[in-house]
Amino acid sequence: MMDFHETFTVAMEALRANKLRAMLTSLGVIIGSASIVLVVTVALTSKKFVLQQIESVG
Repeated sequence: MMDFHETFTVAMEALRANKLRAMLTSLGVIIGSASIVLVVTVALTSKKFVLQQIESVG
């Protein structure tokens, strides 16, 4: 069984060998996370706006 140091070394070697793949994967994670934050923000803002409109009507 590999210890942490050996596992980390193997992972770093894999990242160095596949720089483009690592970069694209990181970019995908960043874009995906940003998309989720954006959708949640829009949903919460829309909910707040709709509730304000309903309260103003009566």
